[in-house]
Amino acid sequence: VKVERPSKEDLTERIDRIVLHKLLGVLILLSIYAVVFLITFGLSGPIVELIDRVVEYISTLTMNYLIKIGVELWLIRLICEGIIMGVGRVLTIIPPIAIFFLLYALLEDWGYMTRAAFVMDKLTHNIGLHGRSFLCLLCGFGCSVPAVLATRTIVESKDKLATMLTVPLVPCSARLAVMIFIVSVFFKGIMATLVMLSLVGISILLVIASAAILKRYVIPGEHAPFIMEMPPYHRPVLRNVLLFTWIRARAFLKRAGTIIVLVSVVVWILSNYPPGVPLEKTWIGEVGRAIEPLGATMGLDWRMTTSLLLAILAKELSVSTLSLLYRREGLKLEEILVSEWSPLTAYTYCLVHMIYMPCVSTIITLRLESGSWKWALIGTLFSIILALVVGVITYTIGRYII
Repeated sequence: VKVERPSKEDLTERIDRIVLHKLLGVLILLSIYAVVFLITFGLSGPIVELIDRVVEYISTLTMNYLIKIGVELWLIRLICEGIIMGVGRVLTIIPPIAIFFLLYALLEDWGYMTRAAFVMDKLTHNIGLHGRSFLCLLCGFGCSVPAVLATRTIVESKDKLATMLTVPLVPCSARLAVMIFIVSVFFKGIMATLVMLSLVGISILLVIASAAILKRYVIPGEHAPFIMEMPPYHRPVLRNVLLFTWIRARAFLKRAGTIIVLVSVVVWILSNYPPGVPLEKTWIGEVGRAIEPLGATMGLDWRMTTSLLLAILAKELSVSTLSLLYRREGLKLEEILVSEWSPLTAYTYCLVHMIYMPCVSTIITLRLESGSWKWALIGTLFSIILALVVGVITYTIGRYII
């Protein structure tokens, strides 16, 4: 009896010979993810800018109206800068998340994501992580929130939790933007490239070391074997893809949106009270001064620590905070930083900024995905301690070398 295999299975096997190849498989995976990132941020960028402009316009209209009817200035600023801008921050997170999950759903429904996890399992298994962990960590270079959400694809709870807690150690696009800005100010040409590569390289090493530490000493449970079935390739079903995207985006907006707005309001209050005082005299400025001795061990003054504190709302806020605290008439921030910082200080600041606690959106997502504040706080504290250790070591060694 002769049994003929269906043509789809033959096609699947032919594609798999290339996609699952030890070398080609990795190159194809990286290329696909590069395209995913380009599409995600290429399409979401203009949408986010439009949302920012609309929110700013609404905030301005609201402010003018409230001033016109005689509302107290502090309440106007709370509503416009705290609540409305907080809602705006939630809305700006939705486009990249929605686009990323749309592309992810297309690849998943096509049958590729299972193979991508298989390709990377040999590498990630050696450091104690699931094959799908690499895919989640790779997402982290775009944004930590969808990267944490992507850990839903990991079935084993120990692997899922370890991946979830190490995702924030991967520099997201906002952190990368800050790092690129500071590196470009202090380093030029090939040196700037080498410095950026060293920062990203340190990040990867920290992810590997942290995953091993967390799985061995912190997260309970045994490592589960990696077993998966390779589905045949097939044309994605548009309805399934759109439904997957809608469910994920709606779930994030519903569960995390309110909390992000509330935290935004709290941070606004801390950075604006007592009223009528400069930022360094506000409550959050006082906290920045209070932890200055800790920052001094890494070569960071109170202005740098304050910028790091405010950046928990959004990592890119650190640059605008620095420009506010280092402001001098007629000088650009770049010129001021060069006169105030040394290259070692700039490098240490970039390292600490890259490692220390994730933004509030990521922390809340960690809480929701882990089902407990315990793991969200453990992940946050772990990153803070790690940032302190790395910052102190880097600054101390750097002082002896330079």
